[in-house]
Amino acid sequence: MRLPGASHLGYCTNAHAAETAGEVLDTLSRVAAGVRERLDVPALGLGLYLSHRAAAEVDAGKLRDQMGQMGLYTFTFNGFPYGGFHAERVKQAVYLPDWTDPRRAEHTLRLATILDAMAPPDVTEPTISTLPLGWRVGWSAQHMDASARALIGVARELRARADRGGRRIRICLEAEPGCALELTPHVVKFFEESLARAAGAEHELIDAHLGVCYDLCHQAVAFEDPADVIAAMTRAGIRIGKVQVSSALELRNPTDESARARLAAFDEPRYLHQARARDGGYVDDLPEAFDRLPRDRPWRVHFHSPIDRDFEGALGTTRTELSRALTLLKSGGVTTQYECETYTWSVLPEVDRPTDDAALARGIAREVASARDTLG
Repeated sequence: MRLPGASHLGYCTNAHAAETAGEVLDTLSRVAAGVRERLDVPALGLGLYLSHRAAAEVDAGKLRDQMGQMGLYTFTFNGFPYGGFHAERVKQAVYLPDWTDPRRAEHTLRLATILDAMAPPDVTEPTISTLPLGWRVGWSAQHMDASARALIGVARELRARADRGGRRIRICLEAEPGCALELTPHVVKFFEESLARAAGAEHELIDAHLGVCYDLCHQAVAFEDPADVIAAMTRAGIRIGKVQVSSALELRNPTDESARARLAAFDEPRYLHQARARDGGYVDDLPEAFDRLPRDRPWRVHFHSPIDRDFEGALGTTRTELSRALTLLKSGGVTTQYECETYTWSVLPEVDRPTDDAALARGIAREVASARDTLG
């Protein structure tokens, strides 16, 4: 939806299991249209997820028109998952192909072509979020430089398209725990060193076509303060192209047995749920946390919890930090693109899981309304 100040707010369709162009349209009809109706807005923005298969199949103009008939539009794409995002087991496979693999650049440029054709005219700088280069295990300085060269190659092609009359599209790297880019200092170093070397005299490619996607869940898991994140990006001249409005789980008192039992109910086999303890201690998936993380300080877990809710007691969410981040971003005029990204509805503990499309639409609508209340 359109907010004051030319900002856009919507939700990311990676919440839906849709791998083909037909399945994408079906989920938009069954769920996204219902979200818009419940929000009672004339047009609802979406962060569209297209797998590599759907991107190869889709007719951009036709999909744009079909979405328009449902009161839907897209201002950003989620280009992080390549495909199979709702497979039985995803885990580290979501980071493949990484940015050293030519398939990643090819997929991103294909998405850019589709996005340029689909975004409304008032979206002057559509964005595509992408993975933080790759998973850190086995990652080397050579991988870092190869990824930088690939990204500069994509930026160079995007500049050529813009020179031919296309819109300026920005590729936004999304830091995540456990990846080559996890913390804000990692991102700043990559931009100032690897990307700068790859760009050489063409530094304007970075300024015009690259940036970051600030995922509020990911940086909360890392215990990064929103004010520090925003200030660091601003000082470095790195554009926050879009924000993924998301909330992490927080175990406030790890000595509480009942709270640990409640947290254990979020362990599921599809996605990776990295966990971190404040001021030290990390694991790459939730089951390891119970044996390895210290119990004298809070834990945070990479599980995108619905942003309109918090839990009472020792197990909660980072919703308070999310609200603070949105207030800072809005007041500073940092970005104009906000995308609610709770993709975990289908793997929530059974008591919290939507039972049908209508329940899912109600849940997503509550999230978007919650973000609107803070941003509007």
